[in-house]
This record gives sequence, C-alpha cells and structure tokens, in this order.
Amino acid sequence: MTAEANAVPATKPYDTDKEPGMHKPLSLLTVAGGFILMVRQIYAESEPGAIPLLLIVLGSAWYLAARWRLGRRASNGTAAEDSARSVP
Repeated sequence: MTAEANAVPATKPYDTDKEPGMHKPLSLLTVAGGFILMVRQIYAESEPGAIPLLLIVLGSAWYLAARWRLGRRASNGTAAEDSARSVP
C-alpha cells in the first residue's frame, strides 16, 4: 500500500461550497433590505445614505460570486464528483 492510498482528504470545518443553495437567497435578501432602507432614507431625508448603498453593492457582489462559483463547479463536473464521493 502506498501513502497516497492511506491519505485522508483534507476538509474544512465548514465547507460553504457544499451548500450553494443558501448563498443566493441570502444575497438577494441583503439587496432587498438595501433597497427598502434606501427608499426609506430617500423618503425621510431626500438622500439615499451610505449603508443602503453598501448593502446593495455587497449583496449584488455576493450574488454574482455565488452564481459564478456554482456555474464553475457545474461546468467542471466537480459537483457531481463531490456527490458521488459522499455516497458510501
């Protein structure tokens, strides 16, 4: 037996790539919260404010990153390989 056959695969304590389904809804919720806060700020003070704009920008970037990561994993076939490895 070789050392490679006995090697234990390195895993992270919490692998976010295994649950890509939560990234999109949470990022869209962040963007929606930013829009709601922006509408409130514009109505109250006639200017959008920095925090709602920051929420919109960060939520949009998060959504695009999650979408890109999921698309990249699907095109490489790693998602299918990961699920095949996890089946005993």
